[in-house]
Amino acid sequence: MKITETRLKSLVYEEVERRLLERFIDTLIDEEFARLCVPLNEGDYEDYKKAARKSLMKKLAAMGVVGSLAGGIGGYGQIKADQHAADTRNRIELAQQAAEDHKETPEYALEQLSAHLSRSVLFSWTTKREGGSMQGPGEEEGQVAQPENFPLLLDEDYGTIGILSPEYGIVRKVKEDLQKQVDSGATEFVPGVSDVVEPSGTVEEWKGDFHERYGLPEKPNFRHPDSGIVRAALDAGFKGDVGVSPHYNGLLYLPYDEIPADMMLPNASKSPSQYYMEIWNKHVGAQ
Repeated sequence: MKITETRLKSLVYEEVERRLLERFIDTLIDEEFARLCVPLNEGDYEDYKKAARKSLMKKLAAMGVVGSLAGGIGGYGQIKADQHAADTRNRIELAQQAAEDHKETPEYALEQLSAHLSRSVLFSWTTKREGGSMQGPGEEEGQVAQPENFPLLLDEDYGTIGILSPEYGIVRKVKEDLQKQVDSGATEFVPGVSDVVEPSGTVEEWKGDFHERYGLPEKPNFRHPDSGIVRAALDAGFKGDVGVSPHYNGLLYLPYDEIPADMMLPNASKSPSQYYMEIWNKHVGAQ
């Protein structure tokens, strides 16, 4: 009987695959036997090997892996690939669940509050609309847009100092109140503000007398900066323990207790206590 070249190649491929599959199975059986650490004589080992081979082939066939010897290798390889993919999915799912669980912890709330405080641009504001290079986008024609915009103090000793919006001191108090409770070992957390006060007046009114209220110069003296301005601000209750913005030599903020309880905040349009509760509920909530 003549065998065509195509059929001959097919037979050769099938024989190679069969031998490779058998060698692969023998390797698996040898590895499994080594793990058993059971002393057997040569005859017993051959019996064990035959039984193990038969059992393994049945399992592979039951899973549809070994429909034929030629398809065995690819099928088993697919099982390994599928198992690896399943393990990867499980690890990803566990990591995602861990991340979701972390979001319910006070540590996550502290991380988010720290991230909020680190972005000084979130506390940009002006006490009134003035021309100048520190105005933000959308101002009048001819003015230069900058990524941050704060009221300025120009001090001979300290340089150009920006004043963060009052909201900064409120977010900072939320973080400090939560941190104290975490450090004390608390498992239930309560806001540090008990009385919520309604704001009075308008944002523009509060902006209008901001400098006068805290004894600050309304306009910087760019030609001949005075000294003692930052010291006067610190004496009025401002603090400077905050990261420096790239556009300024320093930044100041008002702590929560130095902000009038009924102030209409310039960015939030709420009172300090109302804004405190908003930030608390957003980041801490019912933890």
